[in-house]
Amino acid sequence: MMSVPRQIFPMTLSYTRIYFAGLFFSLLYNIGAGTLQAVGNTRLPFRILVLAGLVNVVLDYLFVGPMHMGVGGAAIATVISQALSAILVIRALMEFDGPCRLYPKDVRFHKKPLMKILEIGLPTAFQSSVWPIANIFIEGAMNSMGTDNIAAWGLLGKMDLLLWLCIDSFGTSMTTYCAQNTGAGEIKRMKKGTYFGIVFGIAMVSAISLLIYFFDIPVGKLFINADSYDILPLMDQFAKFLCPLYWTYVFCCIFAAAIQGSGEAVAPMVLSLIGTALYRILWIILWVPTHHTALTVAAAYPISWILSSSMFAIYWIWYVRHRLNQKSPA
Repeated sequence: MMSVPRQIFPMTLSYTRIYFAGLFFSLLYNIGAGTLQAVGNTRLPFRILVLAGLVNVVLDYLFVGPMHMGVGGAAIATVISQALSAILVIRALMEFDGPCRLYPKDVRFHKKPLMKILEIGLPTAFQSSVWPIANIFIEGAMNSMGTDNIAAWGLLGKMDLLLWLCIDSFGTSMTTYCAQNTGAGEIKRMKKGTYFGIVFGIAMVSAISLLIYFFDIPVGKLFINADSYDILPLMDQFAKFLCPLYWTYVFCCIFAAAIQGSGEAVAPMVLSLIGTALYRILWIILWVPTHHTALTVAAAYPISWILSSSMFAIYWIWYVRHRLNQKSPA
């Protein structure tokens, strides 16, 4: 369905099967990290995630480069890094001195907290799921551009992985921060933290974007063999196009995190559905067929970032005036 070229289909299938086999570790990490963040420990999950990301990069280099394991090696590297993050966060919970300490033998479902988790978690989960659903259309369109573009696009994805890990982790931390302050009635501090999050997020994303912009080719050479260097100019085109625009995603991420943290889960889901999933799908269906280039396909991302961020900014202004300020103590 995603138009994967026949000559790389076996490699694609191998990567997908190995990657999905390791999703359980990602699930464990996310639950554990969310628990630690909820009690104010945001540094440890972030450090674990950064460590796992660095391990992933190093293993990618070893498995794909010197060990010549191909895409299967890249998938194994990802699973190993996910397993490491899961082990470290579960160990941290088992050693935690507080109400969230994990006792494995006591793990079971409890109806009341489970229902509350589902009430907030299901809309948030659906919001997160619409991104990859829309991305399937984009990847399918990119797959129709030939194996060189596919490889170049995938190579850039390896490099900007650290950027997405950082901003997503920061967004999760913002959700926790805003939830804690909203619950304490510190609405003014919650809003101040949100604006700081935007400034810091833009600075962080811009710094990583600059590194990718100027050093994408030498870094890219670490991940591929010399006989594949011909894809580097294509990868560089993608990088030069996207790097100046990555920062536009920050507004969407931070405002969504703040709104969710204050207890509103449905509106961010709807805005993400419209600004991300629906737009990207329509872009691929309506625009790409008449402008059939790889950069046109890639443009679906920054345009959707700008659209989603604008929608979230407008909603945030309304939300602060009509909902959030009402939660302030008299």
